[in-house]
Amino acid sequence: MRIIGVLDSGIGGLTVCSYIFQKFPNAKIVYYADTKNAPYGGKSDAEVYAFVRVATEYLISVGCEVIVVACNTATSVIQKYNSNDFDVPVIGVEPETEGLSRDENTLYLATPLTYQNKNHLGFRRADTSCLSDIIERCVLSDKTLTSISFSIINKDCDAVILGCTHYAYLERFLDKPFLDGGKGVAEKIKTINFHGGFSKKALFLHFSGDKSFYKYFTAFKKFEKNLNNLRG
Repeated sequence: MRIIGVLDSGIGGLTVCSYIFQKFPNAKIVYYADTKNAPYGGKSDAEVYAFVRVATEYLISVGCEVIVVACNTATSVIQKYNSNDFDVPVIGVEPETEGLSRDENTLYLATPLTYQNKNHLGFRRADTSCLSDIIERCVLSDKTLTSISFSIINKDCDAVILGCTHYAYLERFLDKPFLDGGKGVAEKIKTINFHGGFSKKALFLHFSGDKSFYKYFTAFKKFEKNLNNLRG
């Protein structure tokens, strides 16, 4: 059975898993949540790259044949390194921003390290220094997520780019058009001819530090349900 490895600093990458299951309903995914080192947004490039190497080595050791770096911050880091460092295909996640006018009132939300690595994009920014950490801790609180979305996003902007997979949990509370990178990941998996050998849907969680099985599975199911409702 072919296995997809997915890694993130915490809960955000589970939103990407939902997109993968939409395209591959019977996929088998091993999810690596690096709770020991989260959040990544305030770390250095070298630190994040080292964390990604540890995570990929674990995922390869359990049989993963392709790895999704379901973290915008980590993706912005590994793009600066040699892709041949990895023994299996590695797919990053980032929202598609080509064709978006910088003159439009578009808000780009990302972690501080992603802002640093994607400084050339030129969109409006917001103070996100604690945002992914708040979502990690409060992902099951609709009241908190609603408050975040209205205080940071649903004000004077026409559209929002969600440049962190944690931020995807805010999508159902937004009254603005938005872009995230999760949707394109499954298409990238198809391009490396990874589309066969699945027999039954499975999601396995591995935590490098503190474990949150109930919170993670509940958040995943809520996000997956929202995607299914939108598709239906």
